[in-house]
Amino acid sequence: MKPCLLSLHIRDFAIIQEITVEFSTGFTVFSGETGAGKSILFDALGLVLGERADVAVVRDGASRSDVTAIFDVSENPAAREWLEQHGLDDPDDDSGELVIRRQIQAAGTSRAFINGAPAKLNQLKALSEHLLDIHGQHAHQSLLKPSAQRALLDSYGQLDAELSKVKQASQALSAIEEQIERLSQGEDLSQRRELLRYQLNELNELEPSESDFTQLEHDYRVQSEAEHLLQQAGAAHEQLYAGESSLYDQIQGVLQGLDSVSAFDKRFAEAFELCQQAQIQLKEAAGLCEDLSGEIEPDPQALRALSQRIDSYQSQARKHHTTPEGLGAYWQQLIAELAELESSEHDLDQLTARLETAKQEYADAALALSKRRQQTAQALSQAITEAVRPLGLAHARCEVDVSPNPAAPPGPHGQDRIELRVAMNPGQSAGPLSKVASGGELARTSLAIQVVCLDQSPVPVLLFDEVDVGIGGGVAETVGRQLKALAARYQVFCVTHQPQVAALADTHFQVSKQVSNGQTQTGVIALENEARIDELARMLGGVKITDQTRAHAREMLDLGQQQA
Repeated sequence: MKPCLLSLHIRDFAIIQEITVEFSTGFTVFSGETGAGKSILFDALGLVLGERADVAVVRDGASRSDVTAIFDVSENPAAREWLEQHGLDDPDDDSGELVIRRQIQAAGTSRAFINGAPAKLNQLKALSEHLLDIHGQHAHQSLLKPSAQRALLDSYGQLDAELSKVKQASQALSAIEEQIERLSQGEDLSQRRELLRYQLNELNELEPSESDFTQLEHDYRVQSEAEHLLQQAGAAHEQLYAGESSLYDQIQGVLQGLDSVSAFDKRFAEAFELCQQAQIQLKEAAGLCEDLSGEIEPDPQALRALSQRIDSYQSQARKHHTTPEGLGAYWQQLIAELAELESSEHDLDQLTARLETAKQEYADAALALSKRRQQTAQALSQAITEAVRPLGLAHARCEVDVSPNPAAPPGPHGQDRIELRVAMNPGQSAGPLSKVASGGELARTSLAIQVVCLDQSPVPVLLFDEVDVGIGGGVAETVGRQLKALAARYQVFCVTHQPQVAALADTHFQVSKQVSNGQTQTGVIALENEARIDELARMLGGVKITDQTRAHAREMLDLGQQQA
């Protein structure tokens, strides 16, 4: 599997002066002392993918912050399709590289770019839905959104067929309701039909179109200036070729002179060739003027006919409050409206009868979807509960609540209210995830859901920000194994404080904070061999790192890599 997030470049963001981090596949962790800036990396990545900016992120003394993320979307058809639909792909670049850049000015303005083209924040957010998902201790993450919980349930149950039927029934119902509303609010149909027929009598005779009016104007200008055009064409033909001392003859004399001197000095040969080409072009221009003269014939009768037809265009355009160029489109609009009103499909009685049928078809489709959702909810609730309990939440209980509401407005997603509810302690009633779960509990619940729905995630990159807060020992190792399992299918990043998690990673970055010249800066380095063991030893704890601590760290890393 190729990495999707290839690199991240950050300049003058928070306490980061400038860093570039390159990434690989698998499971990557970031560790470091508290306050070193580990989560800042995720904050910067969130910013480049559409999060709202605060000028406070601009590093002290800098004029702007700049964040650039480079992705490989060669194996991401959803992202490629989105880029193509919005004209932000590069047809000449088959590398699959996607570059997203965000600038935050200290003055308060913000700019974004996708593959070098200016982009809006809503475009960044829409594109990010095909790239990555951030799971952390923040209430704004996607798992808390009702739409995301609904999508999770539908995806887990593979309810595409049921959803498609509901969507089609919703569209059919909406179309009939719109037709009825249009007919009910309009004037008497017979009067409208008569008015349309009257208007179309004149327009049908004219048969207007934008191309016809444009050609009329051109032909009118040519015919009105026919005498002048003939005079100028004839004069040009004479001066270029046919008349005495024409330009053609004058160049002929120049050619003879250049030909004679070229015999003595070959440097004049190029000038001779250029004049020879000019003479040929003059003759061709003269011939063109002569041909055009033959095509132009003053015709007062044709001029009058053109003038009358242009007047008809302008008169009808004024009558219908449009432009002569837009008269053709307006004509087609009236034709379509009359056909619609004369169609039996738009008879109000028939539409009312069809409306009742459409309502029943939608209700049946929504009910079938609701029943499948309720069945799926039981299985998903049990699966999430079983997955979250080993993550230090031994008494947690997850419930996916599906509440049918037939009184809700018919929509493309059905009429169910879907809510993910949890209880974290024995005897506790389940409540909304956003209100019951703490930051760490929310993050670990997100992790459990990702493991349960391993095949359902629509994005190739998953970021977990301190999902191991408040845990340790065997639970931390379980979290690490869960993340490692995800990394077999996705590119997984995790900010961690737990050595048990870090030891299982394929790549380990250390984030550190230094003070230089009175300024605090954050740095990021990739750890290997002894440096990685030293960091694991630091994470294991203790003011002083002893040989025993380092031996423990070495053993933990060896076991972690063997399990990997």
